[in-house]
Amino acid sequence: MNISPRDGRILRLVGRFGQATSKQISVVEFSTNKSTSPVGSVLLRLTKTGLLKRLSPRTVGGWAGGSGQYVYQLGPKGWLYMRREGKYTPYRSIDMHRLAIVDAYVATVEAERAGDIRVNEVVSEPECHEQVAGVLLTPDLYINADVLSAGVRRRVWVEVDMGTERRAKIIDKVTRYRHAYRAWTSERGEVPFPRIVFVAIDEERERELTALLDEMPESGRKLFGVCTGDDFATIWR
Repeated sequence: MNISPRDGRILRLVGRFGQATSKQISVVEFSTNKSTSPVGSVLLRLTKTGLLKRLSPRTVGGWAGGSGQYVYQLGPKGWLYMRREGKYTPYRSIDMHRLAIVDAYVATVEAERAGDIRVNEVVSEPECHEQVAGVLLTPDLYINADVLSAGVRRRVWVEVDMGTERRAKIIDKVTRYRHAYRAWTSERGEVPFPRIVFVAIDEERERELTALLDEMPESGRKLFGVCTGDDFATIWR
């Protein structure tokens, strides 16, 4: 199968996260194009050849969305190109949580282009999940980057929060991270424990998560950060 380097990168981006919007693909792969027409024509070609499959309807508004955007996933030929195992089974609906994870990745790409950071590693799920001291940590994304202005390296586990999980579920998640932190050095040696950043769907959810985290002792609170999707890039400042 004759795939251009850019086509291959688009397929890897979509395959890595499961779904991506036309805008997200455009920012990552077409940032130097002033016109949006090449984006549409390339995605249409990849869709017609079966490398991508477009979900319907379009996304409408909101964080990780945007009026007039299509959402793409791997098509049957894209599934084969990515050497995925098992039967090709496309998603039947748009997954806003997945798209929000891609938004965090896109913000990281943009921060690197702006000269704020140098990305060393980005790991998506499930590869970014970790078993530590008998508990399973399930972040949505792991990012390792050098903050150039500060001359420091930061490791971040990203927890995208769509406001659907109850308080008990968040407390359980936080408890597992704190347990892992206490056992981290004995299991991982000198590798620093990543900071956990909750990315909230909106400012109201950001306040809820902040209030919940403020209930714990400062020794535990320092492990966590909270921001909205629009403010994700600020974690590197």
